[in-house]
Amino acid sequence: MGKKPQPVGTRHGNMGAQPQTRSNTIPGIANSLPSPSELSYTQPDLVNSAKGGQAFLENRLLLVPEGAPVTMVSLSAALFQIAAIPKVPREAIQAIRSVTWLLDEIEEDAVALTAREAVNTQLGYMNKELRTITDHFRTTLSSEVKNN
Repeated sequence: MGKKPQPVGTRHGNMGAQPQTRSNTIPGIANSLPSPSELSYTQPDLVNSAKGGQAFLENRLLLVPEGAPVTMVSLSAALFQIAAIPKVPREAIQAIRSVTWLLDEIEEDAVALTAREAVNTQLGYMNKELRTITDHFRTTLSSEVKNN
């Protein structure tokens, strides 16, 4: 029947076509981006899943050690290695390195947020305990004053 719409910017797509999109979760960027699954139909002969991508990277020693959990740090390291592959165009190197630095910044923000939440939780607990102790002390002191 009808042809599937091609995402903007693919070498096989119509440059004027609008891709299906999902909400962008990176703060500060107002537009929406197509998800990897929304783009996978354009080139079915390429990697089209996280598992396939991990296997591809591990096979080429770009993600090591094999089978280790994938983290932002390991992905950043893989991207730097990909950017160093001979014959990668300079513009692609710049784009890959840009993504790598942004991933690193996102991870730092996530770590800071997690630490802040942990500290806030502990401070909330300590505040509650201190209030309980203070109330108990006030009640005990009040009854002692009345008894004397």
